[in-house]
Amino acid sequence: MGIVRWNDQANRWIDALSTVPRLLVWAALSLIAILTAALVEYLISGSFVGWRGIVPFVIVGTGSGYVGSEYRNRKHSRR
Repeated sequence: MGIVRWNDQANRWIDALSTVPRLLVWAALSLIAILTAALVEYLISGSFVGWRGIVPFVIVGTGSGYVGSEYRNRKHSRR
């Protein structure tokens, strides 16, 4: 339960940021995730995924994180 609670708190903190810092946080989290995965792959197999794999992952991760934040922050005024 600890990781779930931390994730909820982190999402609330990120969602409370303005647009540019929110994008930067999501980009940093995506970059950390893919570089960790690339390091593990390199240590296991000796091959590097390359920047052609890292850059699209960071772009998609940043976009999906930002859209998720916007979705969680939207106002529910449909009545």
